[in-house]
Amino acid sequence: MTQGLKRYQFTGNQYFVTFTGNCRQPYLASIAARSRFEEALERARLRYGFCVPGYVAMPEHVRLLVSEPRIGSLAKAIHALKLPVSKRST
Repeated sequence: MTQGLKRYQFTGNQYFVTFTGNCRQPYLASIAARSRFEEALERARLRYGFCVPGYVAMPEHVRLLVSEPRIGSLAKAIHALKLPVSKRST
C-alpha cells in the first residue's frame, strides 16, 4: 500500500496539518463546537507534549502548526484530538 514511502518523523520539525470533516460539513460553525475543539486541543497538547505555535479553526476545516509530540507519534496525537470532538459533534 505505501511501498517506497519515506516518513520523516521524529526529526524535531514542526508540521502544518489540515483536516476537514466528512464531506466538508461545517461541524465547527457554532461557538460551542469551536470551544469543544479548543478544549480537546489543549488536552491533547498536554497529554502528548507538543507545541501549537498557531492554529485556525474554520467552520469546515482546521489548520494546525504543531511540533512533534514528546510522547508517541504525531498521528496518535492528532487522533486523540479529533476523536473526542467528533464523538461530541454527532
